[in-house]
Amino acid sequence: MTMPTNNGFNFQGLTRASALGRIVALVLMNWPEHTKFMTTSLSIRSAPVLAHGEDVAVMIERLGDGHMDDLYGGYRWMCDMVREEDLYFRRNHKYRLSTFDEANEAVYSNKVVMDQYMKGLLLSQVLWSNHALILNFFIEKFLGRAPRGGKLLEVGPGHGLLLALAAEYADCAELTGWDVSAVSLEHTAACLKVLEVATPTRLETHNVLDGSPLSGRFDSIILSEVCEHLEQPLTALRALRRIIVPGGRIFVNMPINAPATDHIYLLTTPEEVIEMVRAADFDIEDTCFAPASGYSEADARKRKIPISVGIIGRAA
Repeated sequence: MTMPTNNGFNFQGLTRASALGRIVALVLMNWPEHTKFMTTSLSIRSAPVLAHGEDVAVMIERLGDGHMDDLYGGYRWMCDMVREEDLYFRRNHKYRLSTFDEANEAVYSNKVVMDQYMKGLLLSQVLWSNHALILNFFIEKFLGRAPRGGKLLEVGPGHGLLLALAAEYADCAELTGWDVSAVSLEHTAACLKVLEVATPTRLETHNVLDGSPLSGRFDSIILSEVCEHLEQPLTALRALRRIIVPGGRIFVNMPINAPATDHIYLLTTPEEVIEMVRAADFDIEDTCFAPASGYSEADARKRKIPISVGIIGRAA
């Protein structure tokens, strides 16, 4: 294994000829202590996962054009934040925050924190193996089977990458993004503009839990890394069930045992996530369990290590 230098880079078969290789090189040149993590993260990926990771890395480079160091700064901030929250979780067996108002005050209404968070989450899509595996599942099994000319909604689009991927891999007539955070929607809008998404898109400040009637009918709904931020994720799922067409599909991605500064709803097994989606009156079409880098699913379950749980549900 050759470590990155100022003159060249060769790591786990990646070189600077690839966008993913350039992103990994940037991180390891600034943070060589991250080498073991990245070795493990890359070594467990199949060829299709790496191929989709490269496609996403190309998008990330476009988004970070001239500012890749800023993206790295957000990624380092996020990793340090997760490490701190994990220590709290191990000692107290719960997340630090428990209400949306607490998370809103600490994160969603804080432009500086949200900016760092969105940048970090963007890079984690290709650097963390659990995120890369779920992203591959999302592209192959959800977007790849989306109806042509359908209407797609994402709740909590954040950095905007999933909506951009929907425009790339699914032949949708219309994209919609709802978020409670105006700051988050600014990131979404900027992403779609830079990536030149041509599909007609509406971005709206919307809270699916505020009790107001939800408008529109959608063929596909994305709810990725949102449930853990809600006090009542089942209520949100049931509200979304009412606006999805018969036979429509929902993509749910919820990490379990995954402490972060704004995570408030804790589930501890993948089966709890599956049952929550079923309780919202969705049939389970497919699942993907992706443990954090360096852990088998069995070990992650035993030690309460984060597992990203991807579920595709279908409205009966």
